[in-house]
Amino acid sequence: MKAEKVVTGVYFIAGEDEFMPDSHVYIIGEPESHDLSMIDVGLFGKGYKKIQAIKDAGIELKDIKRIIMTHTHLDHIGALKEIKEKIPHVELWVHRTEAEQLE
Repeated sequence: MKAEKVVTGVYFIAGEDEFMPDSHVYIIGEPESHDLSMIDVGLFGKGYKKIQAIKDAGIELKDIKRIIMTHTHLDHIGALKEIKEKIPHVELWVHRTEAEQLE
């Protein structure tokens, strides 16, 4: 798993479908801005691979300021606990109609 720079300010981490679908993850922003957003986190058990892909791309975890959840399907939020363990300062952005499912 690796983070691929798509265009300036957009990095793509492909999901790994094995026993269940795993969503893709995007990092939005340029590392030198020190103000990045992560879009979705993927399936449980895949968080450590997503974190490693981010680090391998030269992105510092401390620069990821927020996680934006598109919706609360398991393949998009399952790795949230793993990700929050490695990026504890990160804000979680989700629509209020789905926020209760994350509490």
